Order: sequence, then C-alpha cells, then structure tokens
Amino acid sequence: MERMNNLQKVKVNKSLLLVGIFLPVGLMILLVLGGLLFLGLNMFGTNEVVGSSMDPTFKDGSYVLSMNSLRKNFNRGDIVTYYNKGKLYIGRVVGLPGEKIQFADGILMIDGEEENEDMYADSDPDFGKAFLESDFGDCSFGYELSDNEFLISGDNREVSLKSVVQKNAIRGKVFLCYANCT
Repeated sequence: MERMNNLQKVKVNKSLLLVGIFLPVGLMILLVLGGLLFLGLNMFGTNEVVGSSMDPTFKDGSYVLSMNSLRKNFNRGDIVTYYNKGKLYIGRVVGLPGEKIQFADGILMIDGEEENEDMYADSDPDFGKAFLESDFGDCSFGYELSDNEFLISGDNREVSLKSVVQKNAIRGKVFLCYANCT
C-alpha cells in the first residue's frame, strides 16, 4: 500500500511538471500572437476607393492596402491615405513641405520650375500612368506649403479634391491594389 502511494505521488508530480511547462509556453505563444495581431492592425490599412477621383489608376470599388508610417517620409508621386475633415481619402502627393506650387495653362510649376512628371512613370510603372496623362482641367491655383504640409490630389484631377494636408494627417502609403483593380 505504501508503495502504491509513492507511485501516485510520482504521477501527480509529473502532471504538475507538465502543467508547469505547458502553461507558461502557451501563455507566451498567446502573447506573441496577440502582439503580432496588434502590430498588423496598426501597421496596415485596407481601404475601398470610393468615387472617381483616382481614375483610371484605381476605379470606384477598388480595394488597396496601405502601410501606415510613423516616419511620414513621403515623396512626390506617392499614393497615400490621408484624413481631411474627419474623412479618409486616397490621393497622390503633388507638393512637398516648403514648396511653392502653381498650376496654370496645363503646366505644374514647383518653386518656379516646370515639373517633369515623366519621372513617376520610370520609378513606379504600376502606379501613376493616369497622373501623367491628365492635367488639372481648366483650373489654376497656387499654394505655398509650410514645412509641415503636403499638396495631395487624385489622378482624375478634374473631379478630385486638391488638399493641403498636414504631415500628421497622412496615414500611410498605398502599396497594393488587391481587389477590383484596373
């Protein structure tokens, strides 16, 4: 009988040992998966393109994926998601902080120099062909951007908003169209 009690004690101790190993490992796995989910939800954004402002690069109903950025380093020609008056929009960076932007007679001028928009097609052949093929319609405008502002417009410039956007209002850079793409 005494031998039986010793065997039972050994079995109980093995069970405690297994619980002592698997419980912390399981908790660690859950913490890692939770952290990855949190990062994924905060680093990436999925957005539906609504309207024709990005035609023909993205059509109404296209779905795009953007990478949210803390650094906020964007270049002319980048397609970004940004907030304007509480709503989320998609547009292309036209003007950079500190620049003087003018548009008249179909010519985009940046700091007094005509902008060579051909460079966008060379740097990113999938995005931007519409940007090169369109102009700002019959409108003329001028903006002097502060050190914290970007000028953003859609590729369909005749119907798109031209937005002067604070750096902190830009959410991220679009890098993939994954559904209903043109």
